[in-house]
Amino acid sequence: PTAKFITTVDFEKEPVQIAKNEYTTASLQGFIDEYEYHYLREMLGDDLLTRFFGDLSGSTPQHPKFTALLNGTTYKNADGKSVIYEGLKRALQYFIWVEYVNKSQYKNTISGQVEGQNENSTILIGGKISRLCASAWNKGWSYAMSVHRFVQYFEFYDATATSIALDSGITYTVLIPDTLFLKNGDTVKINGIDYVIANLVANTSFEIDSATNITGTNVQIDWTVFDEFDVEPMEVSVLNM
Repeated sequence: PTAKFITTVDFEKEPVQIAKNEYTTASLQGFIDEYEYHYLREMLGDDLLTRFFGDLSGSTPQHPKFTALLNGTTYKNADGKSVIYEGLKRALQYFIWVEYVNKSQYKNTISGQVEGQNENSTILIGGKISRLCASAWNKGWSYAMSVHRFVQYFEFYDATATSIALDSGITYTVLIPDTLFLKNGDTVKINGIDYVIANLVANTSFEIDSATNITGTNVQIDWTVFDEFDVEPMEVSVLNM
């Protein structure tokens, strides 16, 4: 596989910095290509990953829910408190860093991990690298768990429309102050019936067609975001790899 989201540039700064030269850059890119897809499957499962990839244009998500899934966002939890979600890419950086550094200590390559010693530096070896990898893995795991929580929290979503009014013919305008993760062409449910939305104005309104009268005020609107999600969380320690 060829990586879509992570590049060698993502490892130029601490805490996931990897020293690169003409020999190690190609090796690192190989690890990125191999393990990005692997860990995406681990975090999302095959069904959601297939839908995620199907939404991409090149490496760019087209649907706002997948943009948020990849790059992160801030949302309110069930208690109304703000949650800063870092996104898939953050977890991928840590997992790929661990794979590269953990395996490069057994190869004829330079991992670039050093320990200060007076005015000089020495290459880290053995147990010290293992401890660094365990720490980085657990950090990645915490980001992976945030992915898990984000997708589970947004399996479904609902908001209250302040009004639904007939516009013309069979077209109704829905005034709604919260259109989180909706896009033109998505389906919403009103009174148990599915409607396809059009002419979306974010956090303001959208239009739907209905052959029957659906006018009203303070109407609950429901929609699917990520659907059912039953992927098991990953192991917490690199020692379990």
